[in-house]
Amino acid sequence: MAILIDDELKMLVECKSVKTKLNSNHLNQLLRYYSVSDCKIAILTNGVDYWFFTDSVNPGRMDSEAFLKLNIINDDLSILEIFSREKFSDEKIENLVGELKYKTLIREKLLSEFSYPSQDFVTLIAKEVSSERITAKKRNMFKKLITEELETILANVVLDYRDRQNPIITTPEEIEGFYIVRSILSEIIDSERVAIRDRQSYCAILLDDNQNYTICRLYFNDLDNLAIALFDSMEKNSI
Repeated sequence: MAILIDDELKMLVECKSVKTKLNSNHLNQLLRYYSVSDCKIAILTNGVDYWFFTDSVNPGRMDSEAFLKLNIINDDLSILEIFSREKFSDEKIENLVGELKYKTLIREKLLSEFSYPSQDFVTLIAKEVSSERITAKKRNMFKKLITEELETILANVVLDYRDRQNPIITTPEEIEGFYIVRSILSEIIDSERVAIRDRQSYCAILLDDNQNYTICRLYFNDLDNLAIALFDSMEKNSI
């Protein structure tokens, strides 16, 4: 199917059955049509999934990788406005393709650094937080610390998102449990260092409000089955 705007070919669309799971084997016909046309956008769809292609690698030759993939049931479709008759612009779409390409590369690089911090990344962070010479031993130490902190940050981001989706209510039982724990610990540390951080499934009691220094977790959502987990073993003990 060809889509024209003001009698000018703008998009080629190849439609598959809604039961078809799109893959690269379905591109051959679209590639042939694209190569003999002047349009910049080609779309492969099964009516639910839409894959958008252009010629960002070799002008006039359709890329083998889609620059945009959308599922009309699960994804935000606001980006499709740029392809509407009123908003369609070759220049804007070219800019969008560039942005999406770099976003993908940036995402892949960040995920790689989060999982396995590179030497350059470790050195960059180390120099920002330390004025000492970064020896091999120091670099290994910083790599371990950075990996741990990245894991904590990502875990907190996920938890914070869930908390925003489902507001948390700290119950009187959790507050009472917190004060009991803080009272016990006041004999050995400053009680002001003991903090509470509530989550959907448990209530954490932390030292210095740091998730890396969890003292215990209170599982008080079910009042008929109260439990507390000590962080050194994380074994739940019923109360």
